[in-house]
Amino acid sequence: MTAGYFYVTMKIRKKLSGGFTLVELLVVTVILSILAALLSPALRSARDSARTIQCVNNLRQCGLAMLQYAEESEGKVLIYQSWATGTEKGWSTPLIAGGYIKDTRAMLCPSQPPKTWVSGKQYGIYNSSDSVDDSFVSLAGPYWYRDLNRINNLSIRICLADSIYPIDNAGYPNQCWQFKNTAISGNATVHLRHQGRAACVFFDNHAELTEYATLKKAGLVNGRDKDGNVVVF
Repeated sequence: MTAGYFYVTMKIRKKLSGGFTLVELLVVTVILSILAALLSPALRSARDSARTIQCVNNLRQCGLAMLQYAEESEGKVLIYQSWATGTEKGWSTPLIAGGYIKDTRAMLCPSQPPKTWVSGKQYGIYNSSDSVDDSFVSLAGPYWYRDLNRINNLSIRICLADSIYPIDNAGYPNQCWQFKNTAISGNATVHLRHQGRAACVFFDNHAELTEYATLKKAGLVNGRDKDGNVVVF
């Protein structure tokens, strides 16, 4: 070995004197990398669980606001009012204007974009008629609303839910303000983004993660999975 090699070695040892040797540092680095790889799935799972819980809580807040608004509106909740009526409005418009919802973050699922509320990109209201009841009302204009007085079973009628634009829509992968009971014709649908389930709040104000059977019972034909693919209920 050359004198230069001994010089460099002694210099490194002096730098690391009183601490780790170079080999020990490399070993620690490898161990930390392995631990990070092992813990990453668990940390991701914990984060996803926290977001899911927040999502269900957000929907419950929105559902309560919707019911409070309905009590003062003869049991009716707005779905959509077009420009043809003079002013365009979505379900959230009267709730924000009336102070029923004070924090717009409550209208967003934290697991899906957008992260900041934008009108039209939020939880979806169920915007379809079906065979469950005749509570869906469409008037000329158009002006669409849900009449709670016509709902036979409040516990199965979905009020708001996780929703998503179709993949070929410019709005994808954002949340959509409304969803249909079928994905045909490029409709926005309910979105099963939480481990194959969709968070929903019903008109009796109970909120839960719903599976295929519950969604089908509520009148939905199909929806989309986490990746935006159509799934049949």
